[in-house]
Amino acid sequence: MLECKPIAALISLYERFGFGLIEEEEPASNGLVQMIRILQEHELVSPPVDDKLKQLFEE
Repeated sequence: MLECKPIAALISLYERFGFGLIEEEEPASNGLVQMIRILQEHELVSPPVDDKLKQLFEE
């Protein structure tokens, strides 16, 4: 999810990267619009797990 100014060129840029505009009945008080993109499973990145934390879960 991201927020940006309601500028057509900016919205178009994010739409080219797969984001969709969330239409709201009332504009946000900060003057920004929200856009969202659902990630596919292959796009998710797992954070590195240090060895000590890994050991806790293996016990």
